[in-house]
Amino acid sequence: MTTVATTDAVAPSRSIEAPSAPLAFDSRGVPISEDHARVWRRGVRQLDWRTVPPLTLLWLANFIDEYCSRSAAFQDLHLKGNQFSIALAIFYISYIMVELPSNFMLKRLSAKLWLPLLVFSWGIVTIGSSFVKNFAELAVIRVLLGVCEGGLLPGIPLYLATMYPRYMVQVRIAYFYAGASLAGAFGGLLASGLLQMDGLGGLAGWRWIFAIEGIATCAIAVIAYLWLPASVEAAKFLSTEEREVMLSAIDWDTHSMRVRNSGLDPIVLDSNNGYSQGQEMTHQLTWESKEIADTTTAAAIKEKEAMGAVTPAVSRGGAGAAGRVLEQEQFEWREVRRGLTEIQAWLSGIAYLCVCICLYSYTLFLPTILRGIYPDISTTRLQLLTVPPFVPATIGVVAVAYAADRAKMRVPFILGCLPFSIIGYIILLATSDPKTKYAAIFLISLGVYSAVPCILTIPINNSAGYYKRATVNALQLMVANCAGFVATFIYDAKWAPDYTPGHSVVLGALILAWILIALNGLYCRWENQKRANGERDSNWIRYQELVDQGLTKAPIGDRNPAFRFTI
Repeated sequence: MTTVATTDAVAPSRSIEAPSAPLAFDSRGVPISEDHARVWRRGVRQLDWRTVPPLTLLWLANFIDEYCSRSAAFQDLHLKGNQFSIALAIFYISYIMVELPSNFMLKRLSAKLWLPLLVFSWGIVTIGSSFVKNFAELAVIRVLLGVCEGGLLPGIPLYLATMYPRYMVQVRIAYFYAGASLAGAFGGLLASGLLQMDGLGGLAGWRWIFAIEGIATCAIAVIAYLWLPASVEAAKFLSTEEREVMLSAIDWDTHSMRVRNSGLDPIVLDSNNGYSQGQEMTHQLTWESKEIADTTTAAAIKEKEAMGAVTPAVSRGGAGAAGRVLEQEQFEWREVRRGLTEIQAWLSGIAYLCVCICLYSYTLFLPTILRGIYPDISTTRLQLLTVPPFVPATIGVVAVAYAADRAKMRVPFILGCLPFSIIGYIILLATSDPKTKYAAIFLISLGVYSAVPCILTIPINNSAGYYKRATVNALQLMVANCAGFVATFIYDAKWAPDYTPGHSVVLGALILAWILIALNGLYCRWENQKRANGERDSNWIRYQELVDQGLTKAPIGDRNPAFRFTI
């Protein structure tokens, strides 16, 4: 068996420069060599600095927009009946419709351009919100806002999945999602302050909220565009050595499917990585200086290229990077269909829908709920009371993400977090004591916010192949965001001050979410056992038949019998 250093053209007679030691990884995906581990840690720190802050700013802008919409109330539009709730709900129609197409545009234009462009566009629309004069204009603005905002949440995890190994993704999602928790605090303070501008320049306070928030959103988008890297390969701030080690770590994490699909021996790995199908895999990714002169291998690569199974691409790295085979996956409706029929997309998507009924109603109606608890306090103090519950939520989001990535598990942490919110709603229904109810708000925030990054990471961890993953990721969110049609109507003023129907709906939704996530975990465990027992080995045969018939050029991805789902 020949161990081949990755090569972009796999040309006979290509010489590959050797570092001082073989590049191999432990079971966590960390380089074994201390020299390489040092380079890897340095590269991760630099990449974190260039990806996490701009993504956090983008998501912060999203949640501040939600809080501003909730705080504005559009007093001088003279909305009637449930028009305010309709205006909030109509946003989700366009929001849901654009999520899947947006993920495909992300691939075409790159996250560096597409994500900031989305945010800049909704900043312009938000500024326009400050000039609406009636319900019809407000409805149009909300639809346009949904078009602009819909692609951000599915796009961020998908982008991170291309930048980091899969068990480093949730912590990064948690970083930007912690921005949502901070937005809960900052949004309340911002709205409280901007409402004091009521009458300034002849404009109502809520109009100032949208104008200033829109301008800030556009500024954030420009900063993110300048800050965000398009890819690891294009990250000029990384040295050649850092880039190569980080790309190799991603290759290791995907058990070198690019090279497997090229007909070469796997670049791997160690015997503890969980991909061995019952046999030890002790090969290491080696960088020995050598001539790749095996004409049989070169011919095999050319044959695969001719079929389109692998398209070589030149890495932007230096000497070390010149030898990498990069998979340039082409769009196929077959991969989209695979994503639409993925059971985990539906289980986690419906579970997330139930969680979002809680999340959206909490985000949109927290001041309303607090008004029911404290009916006599001023509006300013009410806004200030919305701030403290997000502090434990912010801490919980990051702490749970670290623990989940370290354990390489998702479902147990979701099942552990949701009961905090469930208990919180039981308390709201069971007591009339204001202090106890306010304490319950803390529990709700802690549980639901901490669980969300785990749920968002499930499609990233458990699907492979860009378009399959993009579809599963978007489908999960398309299902989940239907929660907006429920959440915007369950805290009607006629149920004040206790809002028992609203609390009851959310409580039932959270219990259903817990059950569905448990089922998703049981399915993953069952499927992993089938693969370990060799009962999915025929997947290779079926995949090869598709390739031979010219029906697919996509990688085998998560159909690989060696692929293991994250529980």
